[in-house]
Amino acid sequence: MTNGTNISLENIPFMIDETPFNFFSPDVQQENLRFLEGLRPAYFGYLSRTHGAVLADDSASPADRQFAATALRNAHAQALETFFALIGAALQAPEAPVAYMLKYRDEIGKVVDKISTGGDLKTRWPLATLNWQQVAELILLSHSDITEEQRAMNVQGFADLWRRLAHDFRDESRSLEHNSIKHGLRLRMGGCLSKSAFRKAQERNLRR
Repeated sequence: MTNGTNISLENIPFMIDETPFNFFSPDVQQENLRFLEGLRPAYFGYLSRTHGAVLADDSASPADRQFAATALRNAHAQALETFFALIGAALQAPEAPVAYMLKYRDEIGKVVDKISTGGDLKTRWPLATLNWQQVAELILLSHSDITEEQRAMNVQGFADLWRRLAHDFRDESRSLEHNSIKHGLRLRMGGCLSKSAFRKAQERNLRR
């Protein structure tokens, strides 16, 4: 007969849009810290510099420059999804961002839409109204080493930027383009397609 060791688990309930989850861990704080410290936003800067250099190089072949442009558009889409997922975690699961980031799927689009339109999003914060201004106020709350005037300017500037990025993120044609690139470059790059033509091209490639 062996002696067992009792395991004490912390339980953090959270929502992803309208779906409830529970995060169980023996050390929630440590798991969150490991995750947050492991984030590498400089990765997107690296992609921008690397592929941007190819675009700026007149000696690069047309094919390489087109590949670089495609890579930049794909990186932009990936960066937007990562950013808005982190915003969703800050609003809905500030005690368990690691769990939120692991579990979310396409719900982030709905979260972004609700912020943009003032919809009913369940958050862990007592927000008077839901919009990008309020989100910026919340995210930038800890910036205490600046004046109130500077803080107000920062909040307004970030709110305006995030509102524009949310529009890009939810643009259907951009989403279709990103999915086509992500799933193996099944569409020939270059030119612009209408949404209906884009869908038909995707359907043809899926049937191959």
